[in-house]
Amino acid sequence: MKNMRRLANWVLSTLKPINEGNYSDTHVPLSSIFYAAYVLDKLGVEFDRKRLINYLSINRKSISDVYASFYFIKTTQLLGMRLGSKERQRFIVAALQAINKLKSHRFSNRAEILYMSAYVLHSLGYRKLDDARRIVLSLKKHSNLETTYFVVETLNLLKHSLNEMKETLNFVISLQNADYGFSSTPKSFSHFIEDAYYGFRILELFGVSMDKNKLEENLKFVWRCQNHDGGFKRTEVGGISLPENCFYAINILEIISHMMHDRGDG
Repeated sequence: MKNMRRLANWVLSTLKPINEGNYSDTHVPLSSIFYAAYVLDKLGVEFDRKRLINYLSINRKSISDVYASFYFIKTTQLLGMRLGSKERQRFIVAALQAINKLKSHRFSNRAEILYMSAYVLHSLGYRKLDDARRIVLSLKKHSNLETTYFVVETLNLLKHSLNEMKETLNFVISLQNADYGFSSTPKSFSHFIEDAYYGFRILELFGVSMDKNKLEENLKFVWRCQNHDGGFKRTEVGGISLPENCFYAINILEIISHMMHDRGDG
């Protein structure tokens, strides 16, 4: 499909500095590396995994916070890269420190930090996650779509039954726009690709779909967010292409495809 080829070419271009091997003069955010590698892997497009692993290996010692640890681990999982025991311990300590800070500090992105911390610990085989469970359950009060998304992802990671969260599902459904996409907060109206991803991902985790017309309108919305260079912008109105937006787009398209297939429409 032409649109997908354009997407793949643009995403490959974001890894060009790494592929050229000038590691000392190159700084590509770990999050962008993960998003790019994820999209290419989803599309079945070959890319230089060895150079990517070399770049990560060179920069691994500078990782000290849970945000960087999260994206580093996600990328190494995708590339099949192994972590050393000292490295694993360092990431576990970073995640535990982040969770401890959440007990006494009210960060605006508490739910995101908690999800990243829980993911890091869970991925590294650390199973004493009672603190994470207590904190995430305290965040179940509905405020906005982004927070709700990270809460649901964390509870799903911790094997918490989502069947007990009917109110949360109803809250997310209430944020569906009349035309397409999801609004970020109640009584607001917006069309951002990340909100569409949060909404669709939550519906997927709950095993809930939407009607055919809505799915088709959301599909059109995602494609309208594609720029001429092949990447995706945040809104259909305008903006630059970013690997993160491409991650959202490719996942929304996949979820919609599964929903249509389950309905017998695709």
